[in-house]
Amino acid sequence: MSDWVEADPWGAARKRFAIERGEKVLDVGCGASPFAPATHLCDVVCGDDGSRFLQGSPLTTDLPFFQASVEALPVADKAFDFVYCTHVLEHVADPAAACRELSRVGRRGYVECPAAWIERLFHAPEHRWLVDHEQGRLTFRELLDEECHDLLGLQYEILPLLEEAEFRAYWNRAEVRRARLVEFYWEGRIDCVVIPRAERKNRGSLRWFYGAPDGSPPAPPNGGPAPLSAPLWRAWRRS
Repeated sequence: MSDWVEADPWGAARKRFAIERGEKVLDVGCGASPFAPATHLCDVVCGDDGSRFLQGSPLTTDLPFFQASVEALPVADKAFDFVYCTHVLEHVADPAAACRELSRVGRRGYVECPAAWIERLFHAPEHRWLVDHEQGRLTFRELLDEECHDLLGLQYEILPLLEEAEFRAYWNRAEVRRARLVEFYWEGRIDCVVIPRAERKNRGSLRWFYGAPDGSPPAPPNGGPAPLSAPLWRAWRRS
């Protein structure tokens, strides 16, 4: 069984995020599959034809629901003990405003986004930002035009693999999640920096991936994100 997909989602979340029963928990960007311990839900829409709502499946819940943008939450200051926000901030127009709002309404929380290097491999057209966790803060780099495409022709190649239970278990192993995601835990406030495309110099935490500032092709990396390499996946599958 994956170390992420548990038989008891509430228990797994309580263990991972130290959430106690009785705490108020807001899931921002809940889609059709809310966070198990959530007591309140928020999304900019109640359903659409995208993957977040399972191709049209509506959100069905008895929990209190706010229809609002993460950049302007209709919630009082520090109303929630924990705020959960995953795969949202790479979409928004103003990530700094979103981070301020999450910090304003919550005492602590968790933000998750695709890591910048995997965004470059599997770019989604609706994403606006490359996200990194650097020096204790979230860094948002606005995507450049040349980055908004399927760099290696892999965008849809992984989808058949994700339909296989064995690969999903591998994909959700803790070490693979750490490689492919920004997993950001915060308390009190979210420290962030936003770099619009006009200020981009094609540099980031993985400089070989962003390219040289003079526009020349990037140098090959010294090593790479091995957890997603085909040889490692095949070796893990045989083990």
